[in-house]
Amino acid sequence: MFTSGSSITSRHWKIVCSTLWYSKLPFALPSELHKTEYKIQLGRVAEYREKTVDELIKDVVFEYLGRATYNSSGDISKALKSLAITLEKFDLSQLDTAIKRRHGIVHRADRIDREEEVGKVAPIQTTHVLKWVEEVERFVELVFETQESQDNDKGVRPLNAK
Repeated sequence: MFTSGSSITSRHWKIVCSTLWYSKLPFALPSELHKTEYKIQLGRVAEYREKTVDELIKDVVFEYLGRATYNSSGDISKALKSLAITLEKFDLSQLDTAIKRRHGIVHRADRIDREEEVGKVAPIQTTHVLKWVEEVERFVELVFETQESQDNDKGVRPLNAK
């Protein structure tokens, strides 16, 4: 059974979405931060008495993103939309097969749940995994190219610029 490609794809979009969010969310307007639906306890706020609000926001955003999950192309689309990234050249539904397979591997040990084959490990072709990896790599490249292009159009300074 070949499963490493599935975990690669999951890591890719988790890293891509979280990296982009972390580069933008700490500096977002309050109206955008309200959309995260993340609650913070007053005790946690009290830990920042000697620090700045910006430090609190950055730490809370980092914590929030550590818990974020992307279990469907819809989740990924929602995350990209919140960052004002539109991918016209990529159909996110292409990732759904890989996402569903990864979900089956993680939660059912890739076991078949059809009555006649209960408990058998689902077969997988190396060619399918390689196709998924290629799709995810293309997705990652396109997201970063799109983000860079949009930032350049808006005059945003690149993250690595001094």
